[in-house]
Amino acid sequence: MYMRWVVVLGWMMTGALTAQQEVPPPCQSPEARQFDFWVGHWQVSWGGQGTNTVSSDLRSCVIVERFDGRPGTPLVGMSVSTFDVRAQQWNQTWVDNQGGYLDFTGGWQDDRMILQRDAERDGPLDPFRSR
Repeated sequence: MYMRWVVVLGWMMTGALTAQQEVPPPCQSPEARQFDFWVGHWQVSWGGQGTNTVSSDLRSCVIVERFDGRPGTPLVGMSVSTFDVRAQQWNQTWVDNQGGYLDFTGGWQDDRMILQRDAERDGPLDPFRSR
C-alpha cells in the first residue's frame, strides 16, 4: 500500500512540474513567421477579378491559400506553405480544379519572398525556372 502512494505522488509531482515549464510553441521562429504579411482576404486582379483568402492553420505552422478566380477565370485552387526548419526554406504546394500541381521552394531574399521551382517546358532538354 505504501509503494502505491509513493508512485502516485511522484507522478503527480512530475505532472505539476511539467505544467509549470514553458514549452516553446512550434513554428514561432522569425523565419517561420515570414508569410504572416499574406494572411487576410484579398481582392485580386490581372485583367479579370477574383479573391484570395489566406489563413494560418495547424498551430500557425501552415499558411493556407484559397484562390477563386471566378468570374474572371474558372480557375479555383489552393496552396499550403510551411517553413522547413531543417532545410531552412519555405515549401509551397499548389493544386487546382484544372488538375494543376506545382511545388515551390524558397524564402525571403532582400525585401521580398521568392518561391521558385524547376520545370520542363517541352521535355527534359528544355528546363526553366518558374517563379
